[in-house]
Amino acid sequence: TLFRSTSLSSREFETECVRRHAFWTSPEHEKGDEGYRQNIAEVSAIIDLCRKHKLCPVLITTPITDGLNALYEKDDGFFALFGQFTADLCAEYPGLTYLDYSRDDDFSAHHEYFGDADHLNNIGAEKFTKRLVADLKKLDLL
Repeated sequence: TLFRSTSLSSREFETECVRRHAFWTSPEHEKGDEGYRQNIAEVSAIIDLCRKHKLCPVLITTPITDGLNALYEKDDGFFALFGQFTADLCAEYPGLTYLDYSRDDDFSAHHEYFGDADHLNNIGAEKFTKRLVADLKKLDLL
């Protein structure tokens, strides 16, 4: 189950990292420029809806494991494209807050916080929620 409280074995962890990397970078999943524009449009619609109702949207990238990050770092375009995506949104929406925890050492190196390569388990989710709330309070967003 996704939200189990025990960590993956080393073999399960490596297999899961390879599987998740293959999924997120596959041509069937990643639709190039068309997919990029669609994703921008969909996230923009959410931001617009929040602002229409006087809510303050915050973009967040949740933690992922160091093992999966290592695979993404070997893929020259992955982090660059992801960085461009968030930069484009922040340029379109001045003042938009973006918090990136994807490579946060407080989480990424602690495999016991994950149910798989890129989803926190109950223990990790609880720790991350506390951290996120504290960070949002520091930014006067809560």
